[in-house]
Amino acid sequence: MDEHYMKIALEEARKANQNGEVPVGAVMIHEGKIISQAHNQPISLNDPTAHAEILALRQAAEKLGTYRLTGCTLYVTIEPCLMCTGAMLMPGLIAWCSERLTPKAGQFTQSSTSVRMANSTTLSRLLKAFLPGNVLRSSRGFLERDV
Repeated sequence: MDEHYMKIALEEARKANQNGEVPVGAVMIHEGKIISQAHNQPISLNDPTAHAEILALRQAAEKLGTYRLTGCTLYVTIEPCLMCTGAMLMPGLIAWCSERLTPKAGQFTQSSTSVRMANSTTLSRLLKAFLPGNVLRSSRGFLERDV
């Protein structure tokens, strides 16, 4: 199932890339169904917070009719930045899943900043970082543009 959701997130990242944005895509899952999907749009929306993850969170909350996203999992094509990780902590997500880590946010290991933040002792009960790793090996070059 990870591969299916990552492929959809990758399609969202392609949309961002086509619009001159950093190619990041996100897909939110609730009870086995996609409830939101988004891509980076800070340039086109003139909104520094319009990251794929934030937009997916907003859409999911609107669709569910609550800011509590209990039981949801967010699939994202690249490790979330600290802003996005922080935004994912409080609404009750089960986990976020990332295709790859980015050197800007940390290192290519489980010790990256947002992974450590999400898995810290005090925060791990709120959100679990899950890195399936290499779900979509063919996406490597595409995802590394401008990140």
